[in-house]
Amino acid sequence: MEQNFVWSVFSGANLSKYLIAESRKGGKAAVFLKPCDSYSFVQLLKEHRILRETVYAVGVQCDGMCDMEAIKALGAAGVTAVTEDGEELKLATIYGDETVRKADALLLKCKTCKSKNSSASTSCSVRRARKIRTAAVLPRLKNSSP
Repeated sequence: MEQNFVWSVFSGANLSKYLIAESRKGGKAAVFLKPCDSYSFVQLLKEHRILRETVYAVGVQCDGMCDMEAIKALGAAGVTAVTEDGEELKLATIYGDETVRKADALLLKCKTCKSKNSSASTSCSVRRARKIRTAAVLPRLKNSSP
């Protein structure tokens, strides 16, 4: 998994929705949830649209996701690659290299996110995911103990 796992400022938004189908395929599916994704994950669990026993949820910190359209609006054209470098994005374009501030390229929802850059919010989301996992596992453990 390590060689195939990619996490960047352009990673897919809200992977929770894919769990609806994945949780019913059999086996276990792992999902890495940003704080904003954990809210929908919890809601899907409450609605019984996800089979909790088939999902392993991992809370991850998020400093915001970027939007390629926002980068284009900043005047960057012909972008072939983007590298995150702290608070800057290094753009490789067909016209040469450019640098933009990451804050200027964030998705609108990430610019107003209350969970971003807050270790308390991130740890709260991780605790919530752990609590859900524990709540799902405890009944099975109690029933299986001699």
